[in-house]
Amino acid sequence: MQNTVLSKQNLEFLTVASEFVKFCEKPAADSREAFISTASKLLSLLYLKALLLEKPSIASENDDEYNFEFVTPARYESVKEQAVLRLADSDIYVPLRDAAMLNSEDYINISLSELWADVYQDIANFTEAFRIGEKGLMHEAVVRCCDNFAAYWGIRLLTLLEHFHQLSFIGSKS
Repeated sequence: MQNTVLSKQNLEFLTVASEFVKFCEKPAADSREAFISTASKLLSLLYLKALLLEKPSIASENDDEYNFEFVTPARYESVKEQAVLRLADSDIYVPLRDAAMLNSEDYINISLSELWADVYQDIANFTEAFRIGEKGLMHEAVVRCCDNFAAYWGIRLLTLLEHFHQLSFIGSKS
């Protein structure tokens, strides 16, 4: 179990994830352009490294006993507010087809700052599990990260990248 969890690919993801979390949590002191530039690079790396994660094939015996809610509502809101400050008037609402709605034509409207905080929440929960260092917890963190990437935060990350690309290179707000 430990060999897969601590594989080269998973440790590379952890490295990028840790940098992403650190960037999300730092105070909003950079310009909108600098934020979008750095965020685009980190999000691109995060997506690539998530595609390469090695999901353990054997389920953990104790996966029900782990609490993965390391990111408190206050911490989530703080990261979201930092994104609001950094994006300023570029923090627009965008349509998103959520995984729960894939068989529907319905979209939700969600702000870029909320998408940012949603990605942060899953990634910060993952990095916190590895910081604790308990083998079963790390195992379950990789499983959940892979599952949530496929169903939840991967599409949010791609939506952010699409809009950050437009802001960087096309100059459009939408």
